[in-house]
Amino acid sequence: MQDDSAIRVLDAVKAASPGSTVVRTVSPTDQLTAQKDTLSALQGAPGANAALTLNDESALGAMSAFMQAGKDPKKVCIVGGGGGAESLAAVKTGTLYGEVAFDYQTDTKQNITELGTMLANPTGPGHQLTVPVTVVGPA
Repeated sequence: MQDDSAIRVLDAVKAASPGSTVVRTVSPTDQLTAQKDTLSALQGAPGANAALTLNDESALGAMSAFMQAGKDPKKVCIVGGGGGAESLAAVKTGTLYGEVAFDYQTDTKQNITELGTMLANPTGPGHQLTVPVTVVGPA
């Protein structure tokens, strides 16, 4: 079952790319499962040419599946989220099209700062924080 954030991402993709067809959605929890699920999806939709993932493991698994299915990763669009070293290296070589890299260090710092503020004034207003990201794409 998809969570709300995955559904919102899928809705945004459909709105931004109305000519595209989503042939399958999967919710893998690790790289091997992502590879297996994507390979299965490619067997059912051999013309598929893109994968949008919400974490590094899924992006890397999808990349492996496309390659295993005989597709040139430089000719498909695989985008991941996370920003781990392996995914960023794959973007650099062109085997992943792009990556939304989360800035965990800055996020941790802002969370600790906000918690300190809340502890100092428990009845004061809190702030909604956003995770800082950098979109990394083809050179």
